Amino acid sequence: MTVDIEGLLGAEGKKLLEHKCTTIPKESIHLPGPDYVERIYSLSDRPTPVLKNLQSLLDHGRLGGTGYVSILPVDQGIEHSAGASFAHTVFLIETKGEDVREALFEVATRNHWPILQMTPESYSLEDVFRQLTSS
Repeated sequence: MTVDIEGLLGAEGKKLLEHKCTTIPKESIHLPGPDYVERIYSLSDRPTPVLKNLQSLLDHGRLGGTGYVSILPVDQGIEHSAGASFAHTVFLIETKGEDVREALFEVATRNHWPILQMTPESYSLEDVFRQLTSS
């Protein structure tokens, strides 16, 4: 199956596809690849743990091992902004005495959500009264 990239780009398709950059020398561009950290950063003064962590970052996710990394992944159900991507999300789940930890773990794993803390909350009769009577 062939794709008409020029057609997908619209009226400026040909211009965009034939563009030649004259401001950045081709030799100064380092293409990504599985050996990116070794090729680009190994001769720097960065500590070994930093290089190891960078390689680990590049080896994970859907783009793992390609040298590419998705910097700001966003969930389609959440506002599309850096603040929403990095903000802690608090979920309050009401149950009737059921233990939902395993189900929550499965949902979080399936969606690649980190679980930083799970805290059961219980309310006294006084807490409920205050909630109901406060404005």
